[in-house]
Amino acid sequence: MSRILKFLISALVYSLVISTQAYGQEYPTKPVTLVVPYPPGGPTDNIARIIAAELGIRLKQSVIVLNRGGGGATIGSAAVARAAPDGYTFLLATSDHSTNPIAYPEIPYKTETAFTPVALIATSSLVLIVNRDFKVQSIPELVAFAKANPGMLNYATTTTGGNTHLAAELFSQLAKVKMTQVPYQGGAGAMTDLLGGQVQLMFSAIGSSLPMINDKKVRPLGITTSKVTAAAPELVPIARTLPGFDVGAWYGIVAPSGTPQQIIDRINTEVDSIIRMSSVAQRLVSLGADPAGGSPSAFKSFIHDDIRNWDAIAKLANISSHLK
Repeated sequence: MSRILKFLISALVYSLVISTQAYGQEYPTKPVTLVVPYPPGGPTDNIARIIAAELGIRLKQSVIVLNRGGGGATIGSAAVARAAPDGYTFLLATSDHSTNPIAYPEIPYKTETAFTPVALIATSSLVLIVNRDFKVQSIPELVAFAKANPGMLNYATTTTGGNTHLAAELFSQLAKVKMTQVPYQGGAGAMTDLLGGQVQLMFSAIGSSLPMINDKKVRPLGITTSKVTAAAPELVPIARTLPGFDVGAWYGIVAPSGTPQQIIDRINTEVDSIIRMSSVAQRLVSLGADPAGGSPSAFKSFIHDDIRNWDAIAKLANISSHLK
């Protein structure tokens, strides 16, 4: 190899290194958008705004929360999947990210290839709640009632094939009982009918259920994770009655596939720092979420395993899975 060619190659490598370093140092040079694939006001939106406010301080740029609800979170997710992978658009993903490939026959993206996992913000539990006039007071009593009255218990779900539905089906399988699903288009209708007694029970995100629980409008019987949650330490895991019952929810940030690794690492570092702040951790717990954290690669493995865990539950319950 000639000296001139060696010089040119060295100069090219050096310029690439310098430009990469400069890009990482300059980023971001304009506002960053964090898409929330749900309407404003819910726990996911609140968590997004907590993280966005702190992240904006660290990035020295505004982090704008953009709500794009609809389609069980698929509309907002699809918009991020199509966005330029330049570090200026991110998605506040939840466990719907894991169940949507199972629940929907066609979504305009492939979850595990369209996005790059960035940061796991928090994990959470679902909670099994019942109408306050329903006579059962515990999970063992619920199982006994269901066995004595097969098919008589009506449970509400917000998405067929979603986590609230699959959690109920796993419960039925492990408890060896038969319950009747009553599907709804959203959580509001399901909660209204639960309060009115048209359905007796439902699995619900703990964050959205806590106000109803605290006001004693519904009665909680247990949580779906095998470990107690800081959000409601008094609630007993269902696994104490049904060993092996362990499913939950989560909140995290993902980016369009192809986003530069240095940006992924930067956002991950900043988010990890944010959720370790005691003030932020307390706010997350008040919303039903337990602060998590970890590396992007660990988050990628977490999502991969979560998708396949829900898919296995769907198959166990003979629910058609659309995971490909």
